[in-house]
Amino acid sequence: MFLYVSSFKPIYIPENLGGNEDEAAEFSVIGKEYGGKHAAGYIAPSFRILEDGSFDYLPGGEGGDALDPMSGHIPRKLMQDLKAAVDIDDLEEFSRLVSRTDCRSHLDGNDYKYQIIIAADAYAIDTCKTDVLYSDDLIVILNQIWDYMANPVNGVLADKPAVDATLRFMQKYFSPLEFEVRN
Repeated sequence: MFLYVSSFKPIYIPENLGGNEDEAAEFSVIGKEYGGKHAAGYIAPSFRILEDGSFDYLPGGEGGDALDPMSGHIPRKLMQDLKAAVDIDDLEEFSRLVSRTDCRSHLDGNDYKYQIIIAADAYAIDTCKTDVLYSDDLIVILNQIWDYMANPVNGVLADKPAVDATLRFMQKYFSPLEFEVRN
């Protein structure tokens, strides 16, 4: 009788910062989703944002596409909002461990882990395990970032005139069903 054991460790972007360590030490945000009902082999989405607004994003999921990273720049307004929401005193408070029974991940929803680095000081924030609420400004902005990365053209901050004009055109000339299918 033979017993074969295998294991794997999913890879996500925050584990490989590449050649940007110096820039990441000044300001960076790393985020990872967890929880929910995911089948075995599911890779959780994750991202890394640097000081200049550049990001790397792994969409996650199952199969080969889950590890295809996307890179780009966060819209300027969203990056400004993120930096405005990052306050050292708040980060210290948000990093305090707490015990919760109402976490979204406990109810088949998703929670998020963040590592925010400012001037080489790291703050670990977890929407389930630390003293932060989904209604806090920082978490609201980070949720907008998740939305943008998951759908950068139709994301919350798709404020480019060409994108807006295209969406208005599609809404005007296509039925809602056609618009849904083509979108």
